[in-house]
Amino acid sequence: SALPLAERSAERALAIDSTLSDAHLALANIRKMRWRFPEAERHFRIALALAPDDPAVLHWYGVHLYSTGRPAESVEWLHRAARVDPFGTAVSSDYAAALWAAGRYGDALAEVRRGLGLDSLKSDSRFVLGLIHYALGNPDSALRAFDDARRYGTGVDVRGYESASWRLRG
Repeated sequence: SALPLAERSAERALAIDSTLSDAHLALANIRKMRWRFPEAERHFRIALALAPDDPAVLHWYGVHLYSTGRPAESVEWLHRAARVDPFGTAVSSDYAAALWAAGRYGDALAEVRRGLGLDSLKSDSRFVLGLIHYALGNPDSALRAFDDARRYGTGVDVRGYESASWRLRG
């Protein structure tokens, strides 16, 4: 029920002032959540043109690219977001996830550790840490990270990842 309300609010805001980057960002994320990716891309691009150094715009555009199967592009945008907002823990965990998806495991590990230095209890960072350790062939470390992610409250169901880690363990 919140999505239609948010959509109407963003559309009303743009009817009043079409140069509001936050309203374009809101519509972009709403379109993405509705799987309307070309429309999402258009609104992300407008938001970027209006606010090229806004860490929220850079971050969520990077997440959009990651979630639409463009991890190399995602890394670029999330790197920019991390430079603009070096203390953003959500940016850090998403940047690490994009690096992981791009197969840059060493860089992903360094970034997730940097993020955990900012917030050692961030469950999403723990989840990404598990993915990285799994990719690196470290099942015991992956299992610990997935267990921590669950304990700290990640929204991701880690059971499948744990099962794969147990299989990797042998």
